Amino acid sequence: MRTSGSRLCRTARANLDGVPIILISPAGTGSDTANGSTVNLVQPFTARKLVNRVHRLLPGDDRYSLQAGPIKLNLVQRKVKVYGRESRLTPKQAKLLELFMHNPGKLLTRKQLIREVWLTDYTGDTRTLDVHMSWLRHAVEGNSKKPQFLRTIRGMGYRLDIPS
Repeated sequence: MRTSGSRLCRTARANLDGVPIILISPAGTGSDTANGSTVNLVQPFTARKLVNRVHRLLPGDDRYSLQAGPIKLNLVQRKVKVYGRESRLTPKQAKLLELFMHNPGKLLTRKQLIREVWLTDYTGDTRTLDVHMSWLRHAVEGNSKKPQFLRTIRGMGYRLDIPS
């Protein structure tokens, strides 16, 4: 080609108002998006990775969203929006939040959460749950050290509190 990827991205941005751009680069060229693309995939990559990246860029559909108070979860894109701040979630974090949003105000025991999210009855080491809850709090809470939504009920489990 006689033009650079950066120039193509600038031209596309100017002509295609707000359309996401996925730039596929050969191996060894880095993966920064300073070239103007929304996503830069560096070869080699799997078809699944490409599909996942495209899927995340598609506009959200409210049919696949849950809302509880100020918390809005897009189940397809695994994005949570709270008071205008948006965060991307891992599949386990999204499943945890979905479970809480279906049961606001109810205590969910550690055993229930592990069974529903990790699909196992093994509760020997629940540190995995604690770490995922910490990550989820960082995504949802304004101050994860003083949570107002995802509360720990000591020795029991967790609860989603929605302010009225």
